[in-house]
Amino acid sequence: MTGTPQDRLASMFRAHANIKAKQATANLKHKEAGNKLKFALEMVETGLLKMLTASGSSQLKVTGLAIVMPAKKVMPNCKDWPALFTYMKETDNFDLITRKMSSTGVKEYMAAHEDSLPPGVTIHVERGVSVRRQN
Repeated sequence: MTGTPQDRLASMFRAHANIKAKQATANLKHKEAGNKLKFALEMVETGLLKMLTASGSSQLKVTGLAIVMPAKKVMPNCKDWPALFTYMKETDNFDLITRKMSSTGVKEYMAAHEDSLPPGVTIHVERGVSVRRQN
């Protein structure tokens, strides 16, 4: 790279913007294709479920190809977090939720407590850059 430091920086910014634009386009195309495939798969599965229900069987089979049988998906949703947390504390059953720290919550705690961390929490800080495009 030649030119002044400002020229090199401008070149890097242009490259960054170009890559981000291409990445956004690729992600959009990928998402659109994925959504179309997801919809098509849902339509086929709906048809298979209708055929299975109409047959009165517990399964349908094409030898050497596939077997279809009913499946249940359990998708929990909490409508009363305080009640759930009380239950988990009383029973020590914390397996009902995933164990993932909220970076926003930890940052807010640190801001309110002179950069100290909640008990049992450690942090890892990665250094990077944030590029904001100016028009």
